[in-house]
Amino acid sequence: MNMSELKACADEFVNCCSKPVEIALEFSKPWHFNHSFREEHPPFRGSPGVYIYAEPSLPSWQMPFEKCTSAVWYIGMSNGDIAGRVWRHVEPIYDPATNQPWTPRFKQHQWWQNTTIPSHILEAVATGNVVVYGMKVEPVGPLPGLPRVLEAYLLARYYAATGSLPLLNADL
Repeated sequence: MNMSELKACADEFVNCCSKPVEIALEFSKPWHFNHSFREEHPPFRGSPGVYIYAEPSLPSWQMPFEKCTSAVWYIGMSNGDIAGRVWRHVEPIYDPATNQPWTPRFKQHQWWQNTTIPSHILEAVATGNVVVYGMKVEPVGPLPGLPRVLEAYLLARYYAATGSLPLLNADL
């Protein structure tokens, strides 16, 4: 299942679950760890929702969500700050012994010791060659837990389509 197919599943979720409260999803533009972090935060800072780590598209990583056919590597969620949650997967970025950035910068990401994940994906995360797409979920107030439900729905649809979870979700 690729990014555009995952977006279609998110749209389907809104259509089937928008009663009794209207649910709206806002889809972010792509955000790349290496190309975007100096200019802007990851998508939807301070907002609840779902985010996806994806393989960068070719020829350009800036492919919009609905046109992206890249592999989905991870589906995650946050009840309050998508951007902050995106960063927590790749912390710490400084070596505590030297207080200098690791080389590669994200080498201590949460999956770095997982031998079941293909090495090219572990290396891509370590070097920041990952694109993040976000889905801001509204409203959350009347429906606590809505980001978690959307995340579970997308993971279930991914599993139904492929017979497995995204590779970075495999240790759930």
